[in-house]
Amino acid sequence: DDGLSYEFTLREGVKFHNGDPVEMQDVVYSIERRWNSDDTAAQLAPLSVIESLSSEGNVLTIKLSAPSKEFLAAVMNAYILPSDYTAQETAPVGTGPFRFVSRSVQDNLVLERFEDYWGEPAKLDKVTFRILENAEGRLAKLCRSLADADVDMLALTIADTTDYGVVRIICDDAARARDALAEKGYRAMVTKVAAFEVPNRPGGLADLLGVLDDLDIPVEYGYCFSTSGDRAVDILKVKLPDETTRAVEAIEAAGFKVLSQEEL
Repeated sequence: DDGLSYEFTLREGVKFHNGDPVEMQDVVYSIERRWNSDDTAAQLAPLSVIESLSSEGNVLTIKLSAPSKEFLAAVMNAYILPSDYTAQETAPVGTGPFRFVSRSVQDNLVLERFEDYWGEPAKLDKVTFRILENAEGRLAKLCRSLADADVDMLALTIADTTDYGVVRIICDDAARARDALAEKGYRAMVTKVAAFEVPNRPGGLADLLGVLDDLDIPVEYGYCFSTSGDRAVDILKVKLPDETTRAVEAIEAAGFKVLSQEEL
């Protein structure tokens, strides 16, 4: 009740992609490697409140030094890895519905259905992800593909790594944009976000995010851009999909206008 102690029960019968069973030592190892990481990434910061980990049987207990609204979301990102597996860099394994098959740098990533997955089996036998490589002209080609499909982009953000880039776009027809990019070999998907009209003044976004903070709803990413006059548009993707409806209802109740696709 004080927000300082959490208990997690390890599900029985879960296997890694290499066939080994998931044991408590793997769970402790996976959380500790994130907790003790020198990485200063924002998603790791909430784990700094961990004071201790202990386990008994299939129950893991984590005690915190202070209550944290972001702790549970951060723990969800602590992927469970086998503690004694040494080929993670070249042949990664996990516990999800798809297992790693192969990867071609700046080209593709191939996964196939994991037959021993503990949950509902994947519907597809194999999935190939095409990589948007960090090469000269790739972004221009992507934008040209959208232009040729008569897609009007309203906002665009780019995040990159050494091998590939992630482009997020707000546009007038998401389905047409997805299909046009898929036809050109890009991996494209439509993600639901929520758009809000806020006062175009200092503190406008802070007021909006304060509503979500009061509800302990973390934001995964967002777009913010000004329009003419005294109004701006903030587009948010909450981290937990099941919380989207509650987030929208609370923000609307706080006096912010929810915008439709047509209004954007």
